[in-house]
Amino acid sequence: MKTNTRAFGSMAVLALAAALAACAPTPPSAPNAGSSSGSQDKALTRIVVAPSSEMSAAWAAFAVAQDQGYFAEEGIEIELQWPGGSADLLQAMATGRVQIGGPTPEAVLAAAANGQDIKMTYNWSREAVQSLAVPADGEITSFADLKGGTIGVANFASGAKLMADAALRDAGVGADEVTFIAVGTGAAALDALTRGEVDALMIWDTEYTKMEQYGATLRYIMPEEYSRLFSTGFAAAADYIEENPDIIAGFGRAWAKGTVWATANPEGAVELLWEYYPQTKTDSSDTFLQEQVAIFEGRNAKAMSGDPVENGILGEFPPDALTAWVDFAVEYGVIPSPLDPASVYTNDFVEDYNDFDVADVQAAAKSFAG
Repeated sequence: MKTNTRAFGSMAVLALAAALAACAPTPPSAPNAGSSSGSQDKALTRIVVAPSSEMSAAWAAFAVAQDQGYFAEEGIEIELQWPGGSADLLQAMATGRVQIGGPTPEAVLAAAANGQDIKMTYNWSREAVQSLAVPADGEITSFADLKGGTIGVANFASGAKLMADAALRDAGVGADEVTFIAVGTGAAALDALTRGEVDALMIWDTEYTKMEQYGATLRYIMPEEYSRLFSTGFAAAADYIEENPDIIAGFGRAWAKGTVWATANPEGAVELLWEYYPQTKTDSSDTFLQEQVAIFEGRNAKAMSGDPVENGILGEFPPDALTAWVDFAVEYGVIPSPLDPASVYTNDFVEDYNDFDVADVQAAAKSFAG
């Protein structure tokens, strides 16, 4: 095994530790009323929404949609929770504790193969966000180089671990020839890599951006097959979708509006994130705002792939991409046998998601004074 223990410097790790303090799982009450007239006249339906990773600038559209009254316009009040990974999230969705979640596609397919009746409802990150990361000056250049090595993952329920399992299998590395260690995210994950406790990390783009901002120089390794695959979006239990179509449509439209607003004014979106989720503002330096904007824009570039705003396809799943996902999942052992791609997603609400005036939302974003 080619072990690399290159250190990026203890000061960088300490700085990252301060900047990436753990986020509280329950958001504070919204400090501002929704901006939409009439939203206060609606009885709001409270739903639990759970991304599969902690609150960060990547999810700034949540704060935007809350501040601008987009959820309230749809008769929705959201409560954000963080179960701790796609597998835990899917269990919470199966028991009804979470109504709308953000599991990764490979985790949804695995759950469906195990009998969970769940559908992906909104395609947010239209390109893959997960990859292997190693020190840039090290000897590891492929998954095959990790035979006999150790990989750090955020947790064992992470969808990224499923992807790593698949890529290792394709590279000829057996399950008993590599060790996974749960290293968390942020400073803890970077520290594990710099100290040589792990040979590589398998996490996701926004975490790597933070590490680079604090001095890490990383090499990213992603099999070519990954390029065909979309990543994080939203999903719900099939029976919940059938019984609550207005909630699914309204949530997706509010999220779409929040995304358009944040794309037009990323600095304003980050400032709203700090206002609604103050635990995410872990630094008061002059450069922190731009660092957070970079995290948002890195993820948002994947959300805007293919120009879904101009084409009116925010939230849409390309059917061929679902077929590619199922083929990939079968080929690399994520699921034991093929399943019908149509059984794990729906595009029934795409027209609803895009039913708003984009220019009005962009104008509101550009006139935002903070």
